[in-house]
Amino acid sequence: MKHTACLIFICLLTGVSGCAGTSLVGKPIDDAARRAALLTAWRRPDVPKAIFRTVIRWGPRELSLVEIVKPNPEGGYSVAGITDVGNTLYAVQIDPAGAGRVLSKALPFSDRWLLEGPVAELLIPWSGPAETSRLHALPDGAWALVDENHRLTRMFVFDQTDIWRELRLFSGNRPLVRISLEWNGGSVPQTMRIDNRRRRYQAVRESASGNH
Repeated sequence: MKHTACLIFICLLTGVSGCAGTSLVGKPIDDAARRAALLTAWRRPDVPKAIFRTVIRWGPRELSLVEIVKPNPEGGYSVAGITDVGNTLYAVQIDPAGAGRVLSKALPFSDRWLLEGPVAELLIPWSGPAETSRLHALPDGAWALVDENHRLTRMFVFDQTDIWRELRLFSGNRPLVRISLEWNGGSVPQTMRIDNRRRRYQAVRESASGNH
């Protein structure tokens, strides 16, 4: 499923070219053991279903909803957003190849905006660094695994205890999306904070699945 989630992120920035400059991704380090340790530290969520309470803000507007992710046994994901009273705001199917299809939608957004923005970001915990990622050292002492995929540079930032704390996406020297992750001992982040500069919105997702 890592391949599936990576493809969703590629779609997030289709048509954007360039790679992140050294000033943004730190200094490359040739340390195979350290790189392997960070690759091992990333864990795919081991849950049959993940639930998040989400608030998305763009300009003066705000949307509150509950979002659900269900990994499918045959690959891919079923994703839905609902209101507190159970009305469906959107339903999306992600196939094993990473292609998304909107099954239903009651939101003032295009299918593309929904799939390449909120849905792609919702699947962040299932999208780990590529096995070919390069190891970088950041000025604050943190470590990063950096990879380029279809003109998109992704930087997975780990703290000094090897916990995944951020995902940053770049085009050239231009930051596009920054996601911070807060953990509470489970395989699903307790909180995800998203700053999507490209689409000009912010979102906060709080896990409602318990300590998984």
